[in-house]
Amino acid sequence: VADLETKPVEDDDLYFVRGSVDEDPLRLADLATAKTVIVLGDDRLDPVARDGKVVMTTLTIETLNPNAYTIAELVSERHVPHLKRAKVDEIVVASELSSNLIARAATNHGVSRIIADLLSSSHSNEIYRVVVPAKLDGQTFLQALTYFKETHGAVAIALEPLDSKQIVANPPGDQRLQRGDHPIVIAHDRPVL
Repeated sequence: VADLETKPVEDDDLYFVRGSVDEDPLRLADLATAKTVIVLGDDRLDPVARDGKVVMTTLTIETLNPNAYTIAELVSERHVPHLKRAKVDEIVVASELSSNLIARAATNHGVSRIIADLLSSSHSNEIYRVVVPAKLDGQTFLQALTYFKETHGAVAIALEPLDSKQIVANPPGDQRLQRGDHPIVIAHDRPVL
C-alpha cells in the first residue's frame, strides 16, 4: 500500500494497492493473510516525520495481523525502541547501515563492493536463510561448511539457532546443529535441501 501511481517493483509475488496506509487500504490489500509485510519510509518527508509514519503504519499492521513477519525501515536509530514495542520482526536503520559500511570500506578496501554484490539480485551470489537438512542434524557448523560447499557450492556464514531469534555470524566450528536451526549461506541459487 502506497500513495504511488504505479507498482514500485515488477514482481508477481508483490501485491500493490494505491492509497494511504490506513485500515481500509490494508484490508483491500488482504493484510490479514499476508505472511510478510515490508514498511518503507516516505522519501518525501523529513526524517522525523518519515520515521513517525513508519512507526504508526507498523502499529496498524501489527494490530491487524500480528502473525505477519514485519520488516520496517527507519532513518534514525532513536526510533528503534518504538518498533520493538510494536513487535516488529526486523528493523533496518538505513543511516546506520551506510555509515558502518563506509567505515568498514575505509579500513578494508573493497568490502562495500562485496556487500553491494551480495545485496543485488542482478549479480551472481545472494544470501539465503535455509533449513538444516536431516543429514546435518547433530553435526558441527564446521561439517556444515564442508557439506554446503561440496554439495551446493555455497558458503555458510551464520546460524540462527532454533532456540534463539539471534543470528550468530561465524559461529564456533564445534557448535552443533539441530533440526529447526537455520544456516545463512551465500550461493548462486537457493540450495534445494
